[in-house]
Amino acid sequence: MSVKPEDIAASRALRDQARAIVTAHLAEVRADLSAQSIGQRIKLKASEEAVEVLDQSREVVADNKLVVGATVAALVGWLARRPLLRLFDRLVGQMKLERLLPWRVERTDDTAKPHRHRRRPA
Repeated sequence: MSVKPEDIAASRALRDQARAIVTAHLAEVRADLSAQSIGQRIKLKASEEAVEVLDQSREVVADNKLVVGATVAALVGWLARRPLLRLFDRLVGQMKLERLLPWRVERTDDTAKPHRHRRRPA
C-alpha cells in the first residue's frame, strides 16, 4: 500500500492546525499563571466557597430559627452543666428542699451512696 503525496500534505496540514490550537491554549495558560499564581488561585477559590457556604448557612438559620436556637441552648446547657448543677444544689440547700432530692441526702450507715454530682479534683 502506497501513501499518496496529497494524503501526506493533508495530514501535515491537520497536524499544523492541531499544533496551533495547542500552542494557543498553552499561551493562554501561561498568561493566566503569570497574572495569578496557583496559590493565589487556590486562596481565591477557597474564599469564594467559604462565602457561598456562609450564605447558605444564613438561609438555613433564617428558615429554622427555632431549631437552631434550641440546638444552641442545648449545647450551652451541656457545656455549662457542672456549674449549673452546682448552682442548683446550692439553691436547693438554701431553700431546704433536700427531702425532694433523695440522692442528695447524706447517710451515715453502710448504705450511703456517693453524691451524683462529684467535683473534679483540682
